[in-house]
Amino acid sequence: MNKRGVALAADSAVTVGGSKIFNSVNKIFTLSSSHYIGIMIYGNASLGSIPWEVLIKNFRENLGNEVSNDFDTYVELFLEYINDAPYVKDSRQDYHLIRNYLDQVTERIEFIINQNYGYIDNAQEFNGKLAVTINELHAESGKTLGLDKQQFDDAYAPDIQERLVSTFEYLKYPISEDVKLKFSDMIFKLIDDINFIGSSFSGVVLAGYGANEPFPKMAELKIDGFIFNKLKYLIDSSVTISDDPDEGSMSYSLNTFAQSDVTMSFINGIDTEYLEFIQNRNRELRDSIVKNLPEHSEEISRKFDENKKVVDDFMKENYRIPFGSMIEFLTIPEMSEMAETFINLTSFKRHYSDSVETVGGEVDALVISRSEGPIWTKRKRYFDRVDNIGYEKRRM
Repeated sequence: MNKRGVALAADSAVTVGGSKIFNSVNKIFTLSSSHYIGIMIYGNASLGSIPWEVLIKNFRENLGNEVSNDFDTYVELFLEYINDAPYVKDSRQDYHLIRNYLDQVTERIEFIINQNYGYIDNAQEFNGKLAVTINELHAESGKTLGLDKQQFDDAYAPDIQERLVSTFEYLKYPISEDVKLKFSDMIFKLIDDINFIGSSFSGVVLAGYGANEPFPKMAELKIDGFIFNKLKYLIDSSVTISDDPDEGSMSYSLNTFAQSDVTMSFINGIDTEYLEFIQNRNRELRDSIVKNLPEHSEEISRKFDENKKVVDDFMKENYRIPFGSMIEFLTIPEMSEMAETFINLTSFKRHYSDSVETVGGEVDALVISRSEGPIWTKRKRYFDRVDNIGYEKRRM
């Protein structure tokens, strides 16, 4: 994004069942021709059992041609539509959200137990370590959805506790009622916590202009799902391009979503995993030296912190700042080309590595400017427009 406009780009890959890849999904959408707004999705492609493509296109029809003066109103209208759409809310939505949380949490607990405790030779020891792990797994933020704890327990606590039992069934140790209760209480707190979003969330990015706005804006939503007909979501980040000092005077922004490792490697001038490895090794080295020379711990830590700052400053001054300052002056076509290139680079890396090709297929690219509105610079179609004149008429 810069003062000229915004460019969105996305691949076409979606993973089903953890291993099956389809390269034909749509991840970028526009509203009617009256609106200068684009919507992009990543992560979970459905809200419960309903594909986001269906929800967004229904939102487009519901919105019609009534233009909003400011971008934030579009975000509010979108969330209101999702929250109020009657076909979205049913008991299966609760099931999808709770199942996602249970998958994430039980996997984490099992990893911690196996990683930290090794062999466990009796039920009392197992229950004690399981209770400690559960207690340490979540720190409350204080902001909640306001769910009814009794209603939640009556509806779901027995099934939640049974999931914990089945996870550790192979150990042959009975789980105490107290530990089961701690587990179901913790799941409730996670779900009720507004600032905690599960790993299977849907990412929804809105970008563009309100009718009275000269520069573009962006908002990233992380949407968890419904619980007792309440939509759980978080506005995770937002960007306002502006000359106004009160709004931060931001003249450009580059935002990555979902799989950002390749893009960040390009921006930082070093592979992201390699950089993380070096930083971890330096921390281990520091801790080892401090352990052997405790009387010099403060000086040793200070030297390591100074060294880290030198490296960070070098990356910032030689890679991040020069690259970022260039974005400020890119034209609309150049921003589109850059966004598409980052997708293709990620796809290239996934293709020629031993990882699953979770990025691939055709790339869609949409640019939005104050003068032209939404323009597709690259777009896949599964039909021939010449043979489907009715489609053009319906979109007018």
